[in-house]
Amino acid sequence: PARVRRAIAHAETVVLVATFRGDIAGFAIMRFGDLEAHLHLLAVEPRRRRSGIGRAMIEWLEKSCDTAGIRQIRLEVRARNEAARHFYRSLGYRHLGQIPGYYDRSETAVLLGKRLINTDLA
Repeated sequence: PARVRRAIAHAETVVLVATFRGDIAGFAIMRFGDLEAHLHLLAVEPRRRRSGIGRAMIEWLEKSCDTAGIRQIRLEVRARNEAARHFYRSLGYRHLGQIPGYYDRSETAVLLGKRLINTDLA
């Protein structure tokens, strides 16, 4: 999709690829801002799900954000994708809102976010 191509082409975007025994097992696309990052896409090959690959990629991205001084990560997930919503909740991501018609103008997106640095102390 054009949105993914634009995200990858942006100078502040990182594409992370996870491999398992030489094969691509997953990838993530994240754009870094000054204080906030946006996870555009995280995908793990279906037969590699629940193996820790997605968690490891998120942890790597969060550490990168922390090192860069980024305070929050935001992302969207399909409202009907309960497995993905549960995955992100288990990593500390919280519900921020919804965007009706976000996917193909027909499916609602759930906005999730995670604060990485206690801004009261920063």
